[in-house]
Amino acid sequence: MRFHCLLAALVLVLLTTACGSGSGSGGPGIGDGISGRGTLVAVGGNSIKSRNLADGSTWVNSTIAFKPASVLATAHPDGTELYVGYFNQADPFYIDIYDLSIFELKEAHALEWPDTADSQRLLDLAISPDGTHAAGILQGFRENYLEVIDLEGRRSILKGFSDDTGSDLAWQDHSTLVFSMDLEEVNAPGVEDYVGGIVAVDISDHIAGTRDPDNANVDIELLVGFEEWKGVNDVRSFVVSREEQLVYTYGGDLWMLNLRDPSEDPRQLTSGPGQHQGAMFSPDAKQIAFINYVSEFASTVHLIPTNAPGPILIGSASPNRLDSVAAHKILAWLPPR
Repeated sequence: MRFHCLLAALVLVLLTTACGSGSGSGGPGIGDGISGRGTLVAVGGNSIKSRNLADGSTWVNSTIAFKPASVLATAHPDGTELYVGYFNQADPFYIDIYDLSIFELKEAHALEWPDTADSQRLLDLAISPDGTHAAGILQGFRENYLEVIDLEGRRSILKGFSDDTGSDLAWQDHSTLVFSMDLEEVNAPGVEDYVGGIVAVDISDHIAGTRDPDNANVDIELLVGFEEWKGVNDVRSFVVSREEQLVYTYGGDLWMLNLRDPSEDPRQLTSGPGQHQGAMFSPDAKQIAFINYVSEFASTVHLIPTNAPGPILIGSASPNRLDSVAAHKILAWLPPR
C-alpha cells in the first residue's frame, strides 16, 4: 500500500536530500538538460499570459478575458483547446472554448451545464483525454459533489460523491477520474487504516450508459493513503501526463506517482517555502513547470526534471527559475511551433 506518513524523521530525511539536490548551482539532472522549449500558458486573476521559453522573452498578456470566479481547463492531448467554465446563482453555467494556438475564442457557450439550480459555483473542471466528457467539482448549498457531463449529448452521466471530494480532479484516461477523497465513511478495499487518500474511480459504465447518473456506486481504487491530513483540500492541483504520471500538491510540495505501476511509492519532487502548485508537464513529459505561489503578484515559475533523484529545494537561487508572474496555475505547455 502506498501512503504518506507525517513523521518528523521522514521529513528531515527528505529536506536533507532536497538541500543536496537543489542548490543554486544545480543538482543531478538539473542544468543545461532542463532548458525549456515551447510556450507556457498561465492564469492569474482574470487574465491569461504566455511566455515563449526559446527566445528569452518575458510574460505577455493575451487578449482572452473572462469573468471572475471562472474555472479553466485545457484539453488533452495537445493542450491547445482552453475550456472556460463559469456560473453563479444568477446566470446559467456555460463553457466557452478558446484556441490557445492563436489565443482567440473558438466557440462561445459551447455547453450549458444542465441542472445547476442547487449549485453555487464551479470549483474545478477537467476535460477527458478524448475530449468527449467534462468532469467538475461543484459547490452545492450544503456540500461539494462531483458531476460528469457528456459533451456531445450535453447531458449528465454521473452525479455523486457528495461531501467526500476535494476541490480538484484530473482524468487518468478517458474513463478514469483521480481526486482526493475523505475515506472515513467509505467502504472499499484497503481504506480501513486511512482518514483520506487519492483515489481512482472507473466510470466506464456511466460512459456506456448502462448505469443511472445518480448511481455513484463505482469501483474505487486507493492510489495513496493518508494516515493524517488537514482535509481533502490538503491534496490538490492534480495533473496527469500521457504516460500516466500523476503530479499533485501535498503539504505545499509537489509529489509524483506512477499510475501504471501500483508497486511504486509517491516520490517527492520539491521542498522549500511557498506553495508549489499548478503544475504542467512539458510536451515530452520530461519536465514540469509549476508556480511557487506566494501571492497573486509575488510568485515565480520553475522548471524541473521529472527524473531528479531527490526533492529539489525551491528558493530564490533555484536553477531554471523564471521571472515573477501574476499567476497561480500553469494551464498548458505548448510544443514549439
